[in-house]
Amino acid sequence: MKWIILVIALVAIWRFLGWNLGRGKRRKDIAHYASSLLILMENDGRLRISRRGSKQRLEMVRAAGNDAEASICIEVPREQWSLPFAGEIRKIADAQDLDVDFGRDEVVPVLCDISLLVPDIWAEWAGAKAARVANLLLDGLGVPDNATLDFQLIGPRSTRALHRNLDDL
Repeated sequence: MKWIILVIALVAIWRFLGWNLGRGKRRKDIAHYASSLLILMENDGRLRISRRGSKQRLEMVRAAGNDAEASICIEVPREQWSLPFAGEIRKIADAQDLDVDFGRDEVVPVLCDISLLVPDIWAEWAGAKAARVANLLLDGLGVPDNATLDFQLIGPRSTRALHRNLDDL
C-alpha cells in the first residue's frame, strides 16, 4: 500500500512541476524524450525540440495510436527561419529514402513532415527511429551536433504508465 501511495505522490509532483524538464540537453537525448512522448502523452501530444538561443525547432506529434503502438509525425514549422533549409532537408530525405511531405500550401504552418509507425511503444528502442529522423532534420536545418537543446512535452497527458505499473504490482 505504501508503494502505491508513493507512486501516486511522485506522479502528482511530476505533473505539478510540469513537463518542461528537458533543458540543456544534447541530440543524443532525443530518443529518450521521443519514448517519453509515446508513453506519457495521449494522441495529439507534442514533443517540442528547440535549439537554445535560436528560433530553430521541430516537433514530434503523437498522431495516433493506443497503449501498444503509435504513429509519430515529425514536423518542421513553416516560418521565415526554416524556408531557406527546405532544399537541404529534401536532399537529406532523398539520400536516406525518407518519405517527406512538403506542404505545398503556404497557409499550412508546416514546412515538411515525416510520419513513422512505432509498433511497440514500451520497447527499449521505441524512440530510436524518431530520434534518427529528428537528427537528420536537425542536420538539414544546420543545427550542429553539439548544440544545446530544450525538450518540452505539450498537450494531453496520459496515465498509461501509471496503469501499467499498478497492474504489475
